[in-house]
Amino acid sequence: MRTCVVDSGFFIAAFRKKDKNHESAQINLKNIFKNFQIIINELIAHEVLTYIRRKDGHYEAVRASKALFESSKIKIYISNRKDIEESNEIFCKYNGKLDEFSFTDASIVNLMQQEHITIIFSFDSDFNIFKEFNRLEIFTEQD
Repeated sequence: MRTCVVDSGFFIAAFRKKDKNHESAQINLKNIFKNFQIIINELIAHEVLTYIRRKDGHYEAVRASKALFESSKIKIYISNRKDIEESNEIFCKYNGKLDEFSFTDASIVNLMQQEHITIIFSFDSDFNIFKEFNRLEIFTEQD
């Protein structure tokens, strides 16, 4: 089975009915689960749960937490010091070149490079600068 990364914004949209991408993210996430092993890191989980807690309250954040941590289709990679240092190098390298490039985004790039993952499902166009990755917003069978 192929492996992909799903960015925090994709999960947030799937969990939040108020999100403009909710319906698309939910439909696509179901298809992604059928066709991919998903790998995320703890920073993606942190972003998702913190955002949902802030916007929708603790109950919804716990619901999202259970979905992330109890799914057999999602592997959560825990970063070590070397990972954090490499992510920081990526973050600093793209400082000022990408408008919305966060440290979490840099950690995703690092994770994908380490694990040789080429597919990321994300609504964040900043990932387009990385030509070795295929950023997708919609799952199609040929992906």
